[in-house]
Amino acid sequence: MVRAGITLLDVLRQPPLLTELEGSALTLVLRQARLTGLLGFIEARVDPEKSGGKLADHLLSARIHAEYNNQTITWELDRLAAVLKPMAGPVILLKGAAYKALELGLAQGRLASDVDLLVPRSQLSL
Repeated sequence: MVRAGITLLDVLRQPPLLTELEGSALTLVLRQARLTGLLGFIEARVDPEKSGGKLADHLLSARIHAEYNNQTITWELDRLAAVLKPMAGPVILLKGAAYKALELGLAQGRLASDVDLLVPRSQLSL
């Protein structure tokens, strides 16, 4: 069943709604999701068995992009851990890196462009 008026916000709240879109409505939501970096997040929450044709292609592309991004962030966290290991104070990961390090479901499909962290001012060479 195709429902009219489904927006990106609706799909973020209920990702399976994406499979109910067709034509220009689907194109619009896919474009908005990709431009906002949310298509991977949505893909991780949609049953692949319920998506076919071009939608399946878009979701596969989003999954590949998110998996590559995940590998990059994992590598960056590994490198940072090695560099920051001698530091006496705590290192606090923020946002996407924290979700990833804690293996939270929220990290699934999430794109991160960098690793944000906090360290005690006393540990910085100013």
